[in-house]
Amino acid sequence: MKVNAEIFLDNISKYKLSDSAVLIAGNETGLISKIESTIIKELSAKGFERTEPVDFKKDKSVNFQEMLGSQSLFSSSKVIQIKNIGDQVIKTIENAEIKNNSFLINGENLKSSSKTFKYFNSHKNFLLITCYKLTRVFKKKLIDSFLNKNNISLERDVYWFLIENISDEYLNLNNDLEKIYLFSFQKKNLNLNDIKKLIESRNVEFEDLFFECIKGDRSKIIRVSEKIIRSSSDAYIVLQLIKKFTLILIKTSEQKDKEDLGGLVNAYLPSYLFRHKKNFELTIKSSNIKKLLIVNKLIQKSELLLRKNDSNYLIIMQRFLLNLSKTMK
Repeated sequence: MKVNAEIFLDNISKYKLSDSAVLIAGNETGLISKIESTIIKELSAKGFERTEPVDFKKDKSVNFQEMLGSQSLFSSSKVIQIKNIGDQVIKTIENAEIKNNSFLINGENLKSSSKTFKYFNSHKNFLLITCYKLTRVFKKKLIDSFLNKNNISLERDVYWFLIENISDEYLNLNNDLEKIYLFSFQKKNLNLNDIKKLIESRNVEFEDLFFECIKGDRSKIIRVSEKIIRSSSDAYIVLQLIKKFTLILIKTSEQKDKEDLGGLVNAYLPSYLFRHKKNFELTIKSSNIKKLLIVNKLIQKSELLLRKNDSNYLIIMQRFLLNLSKTMK
């Protein structure tokens, strides 16, 4: 039986972990580790003994029946952990004595087309837990729980910035929340700059740069771009963010005649960019489909130039940003 990791963590008691085998699959290392530790904690509380993890790459000849049969002064039930598996794990599980025990199998990066994945997916009693990047809904749930538990209050724009910009990888998200928790002892009311520094997000700087282009101050565009575009990777990120804004503005341009400006801002401006509300209104007013098609061509041209000569990333990007600013006037 297959279940998403987020659903599993929301209602662990619903799932049978003893007298069973659990395969944790996916590409999200931090979330896989969280699921493993959660299951071990649950089973340990029920008297299960954790054995030394078995690495199938290093030891394919391990005798699992012997491990299960070994006596312990503290417990007769065991949690057998297995990692670096292949399809041979199916035979191992089928030949083992599952009753009163539990197999916990790490299937990180296991392909969904593999026999093992399909075996657990279709098994009536065994569990397949899939771990991928967190959804926005689950991220919000984790953040809300963290803020409530630690009595941390954030202003509206700070809160939504955190939701939108914190990592969607479980381990990184937890690390960032831990930094916020520790910093909250030094400063009770955290502002946007505090959160920016703590979660090490630079997207907001790039988004600020877009609005500088809309304002049209050429000297500031040059100065800010020199400061924040530090590599060709940054250049590509800026282009992607501006591409995202272009798509949003195409939608608002199509609806300008049908809906009022305030409604469009509320519908399309990301909540954490609340402070750019007036700039966004001006952008909607000044934009039209013709201008946005020109911007799209500028983006394509800049991407092509970067691919040909990424060492000149700053010159390429500054030309693009100045042309963007000129086009959007």
